[in-house]
Amino acid sequence: LGIAICTRPAPQTGVAILFPGLGGQYANMLTELATAYPLVLEIFGEADDIFRSLSGRPLTPSFMVAPEPEAGFDQDDATINASVIVVNYALFRLLESLGVRASVLLGLSVGEYAALAASGMWSLETALVAIYKQTLRVLAIPNPRGACMAMVNCDPRGLQALARGLQSVAVTSFNAPQRLTICGTLDALTSLRDRCVAEGIDFALLRISHAYHSEFLEEAVPRLQNDLERLPVLPARTPVLSSVDGLYYRPEVTSGFLAHHLARQLTVPAEFARHVKQLYAAGYTTFVECGPKAALSGFVEE
Repeated sequence: LGIAICTRPAPQTGVAILFPGLGGQYANMLTELATAYPLVLEIFGEADDIFRSLSGRPLTPSFMVAPEPEAGFDQDDATINASVIVVNYALFRLLESLGVRASVLLGLSVGEYAALAASGMWSLETALVAIYKQTLRVLAIPNPRGACMAMVNCDPRGLQALARGLQSVAVTSFNAPQRLTICGTLDALTSLRDRCVAEGIDFALLRISHAYHSEFLEEAVPRLQNDLERLPVLPARTPVLSSVDGLYYRPEVTSGFLAHHLARQLTVPAEFARHVKQLYAAGYTTFVECGPKAALSGFVEE
């Protein structure tokens, strides 16, 4: 959970709630809150029932582990997306119960699934069904070239210079002016890492099975769209700014539109920095992150 307050002379429009994607998960997420607040424990129980009906096993044991192996914790690919969405959603519901009222919701990457559930457009069950379908479609794609993802602390122009001559390296998320998520083959990213180290630039490979927001997932787009078209959509209680195109979802959004939109998300780079600037220009100065760690809050402050 993170909070970023940006100073601005004009009156603020309201509170923007942010939902992160992968990267901040860790062993025993929200354990203390689940003990202290029955609402969080109730949501975890609901998520376990839903996920068991989909996969044959509960969800929370995938990240609730004994203290001993906590340091070497590495969550499996089949549950990691769903776990982050449930944690994001549980934090939102907890803040809501404590009197925090959101004026707009914005999710980064799969965080948009949590934003849709928080808005009321999807139930928690629908969000978990959707992310489970997405996960199955992505994991079914062979990855012979070892496409993977990394974080690098430089601007797009600097990345272009560093990656000169390396095939397949591309930006998958523009997080902040000097913070990019990128993808490429393992060989290309290994070479890029060596170049970054030589220049004193922070670089970290991410533990993610496939290269999200890139051409590497094109094969999954039509299949995921077909899966999501069958899911019900309800009117939103809180506006959602889409991370796919930077537009607000219309009140009359259909299942077909949402399915096409979220399937496209697999191959479209996320532009979180641009969307935060968009909200700031509209008068939002308080951004609250509902996620395992305060990752997006740092991007907002930059």
